[in-house]
Amino acid sequence: VFKMGSSGLGYYSDEAPQKSSIAQPPSAATGEALTRASFAEPPRPFAPGIRVCDQDGFMATVRYVGPVKSAKKKGEAFVGLEWDDPSRGKHDGSVVDKKTGTVDRYFETAHPTGGSLMKPDLLRRGATFGELLLAAECPPSTPVHAVLRGTFVDRPGEELPLVEMEPLVFINLEDNLLGSFHDAFQVAAKCPKLLALRLGKNRLTAAYKQGGKHTYLTAAAAA
Repeated sequence: VFKMGSSGLGYYSDEAPQKSSIAQPPSAATGEALTRASFAEPPRPFAPGIRVCDQDGFMATVRYVGPVKSAKKKGEAFVGLEWDDPSRGKHDGSVVDKKTGTVDRYFETAHPTGGSLMKPDLLRRGATFGELLLAAECPPSTPVHAVLRGTFVDRPGEELPLVEMEPLVFINLEDNLLGSFHDAFQVAAKCPKLLALRLGKNRLTAAYKQGGKHTYLTAAAAA
């Protein structure tokens, strides 16, 4: 059942919890996974709707990718961001061209200072759930609690065979870079014994078909 539990939005089972082992990746492993994800060949492209973080670990959602009229180099690509913490931003997605005085809008943000335009090389994509779970070195015992809170997970990944996902009964993916309920459900679907999946403080988007078209519903899953 996907519902609001005492610890926030997530997938919860009514079964009683069992005594378990805890698997948590060291911070160094998280950094290494992020570096591999950021400099992978071919590089993972930026696109509106995906989740990213800057070099200081602050998270944001991509709202625009493309040129900026006031840039020094014509045609240079920038990434328009809506920060989770609006105090990180400088504008609402519109920029004043200092030469002409005109206002050019590239995207919109909910907060008047929630937006920024940054160069792609200053941003990072997240790492996969499977990659960070491998770094956590899950003990062979059953059941296992995987604590991956704040480790910049942004997608399920295919690094682990199903047999290694089977012991997982609890997964904490709070405060990560997951961008859709679809990705969260993919994680849950790979864990047949899963009792709880915590997703608090992710910015999740759900897509569903209506009249032959995809409609998007956005929600901040806040604990």
